[in-house]
Amino acid sequence: MSGSSVKLGAPPTAAPRRSRLPAPLWHTVVLLLYFLVPLRLWPGLSTLLPNAENWDRIFLYIFLTEVKGIAITLAIVGLYLNKSSVGDLIGAWPRVWRARRTEIYLAGLFALLAILLSVTLSLTFGRFNPEMADLSPHTLEELLLFLLLAVTAGFGEELIFRGYFLKQFQALTGNFIIALLGQAVLFSLAHGYHQTLASMADKFFFGIMFGLLANWRKSLIPGIIAHSLLDLSVGTLSFLLFQFV
Repeated sequence: MSGSSVKLGAPPTAAPRRSRLPAPLWHTVVLLLYFLVPLRLWPGLSTLLPNAENWDRIFLYIFLTEVKGIAITLAIVGLYLNKSSVGDLIGAWPRVWRARRTEIYLAGLFALLAILLSVTLSLTFGRFNPEMADLSPHTLEELLLFLLLAVTAGFGEELIFRGYFLKQFQALTGNFIIALLGQAVLFSLAHGYHQTLASMADKFFFGIMFGLLANWRKSLIPGIIAHSLLDLSVGTLSFLLFQFV
C-alpha cells in the first residue's frame, strides 16, 4: 500500500522585535536640538550670551544649573509621554549592603579611571579648554553653588546620555554598539564646539566608558555616583588650590 507522508516543517520563527522606544521620536529630535544648537542661537539669549565672559561665577553656576535642569525635565517629560518609567531607566539600587558596597567601589574606580583618562589625553593631545579654569570656584559661596552644579550635572548627564539617549538609540537601531557610539559622540558635541581635541576626545571616551558601565550594571546609579564624585572632586580641589597655593 502506498501512502503519502506529510513533512512537518519547523514552526515559522517570528522576526525579532525592536524594543519599544522610551520616548517619542519627535521628542528625541527636540532634545537633540536642545543640546546641539549653540546657546547663542537660542531666542532671547543672543543678546545676553555675548557678555557671558563678564558674568561672575555665581551667576554662571546658576545659569548652567538651570540649563541642565531644563534638560533633565525635558528628558523626563519624553519618558512620561511614552509611559516609560524613570525608575526603570535609572535601575534598581541593591537592597543588600554588600552589593551596594560593590556598586560604590565601582563608582570610585570609574571616577579614578576618568581622571586617568583626562590626564593621558591631556599629555597626548595638549591642554583642555583654557576657559575651563574660569569655572573654578574661588570663594566658599561659589564652591557651594559649584557643588550643586556638579551634582546636577552628574545626575542629569547620566540620566540623559547613558539613560535616555543610549536606550532610545538602541531601540531605534537594535544595536548596542551603534547606540553606545552615538550617545558618546553626542555627549562630546553637547559640551560645545570650541573644545580642544583633547577635550572632545575626553568626553567621547568618557561617554564610552560610562555607557559600558551602565550596560554592565544594568543601572545608572554607579555612573551617577562616579560622575558626581569626579566633578565634586575637581571643584573642591580647584577651590583648595586657589586658597592655599
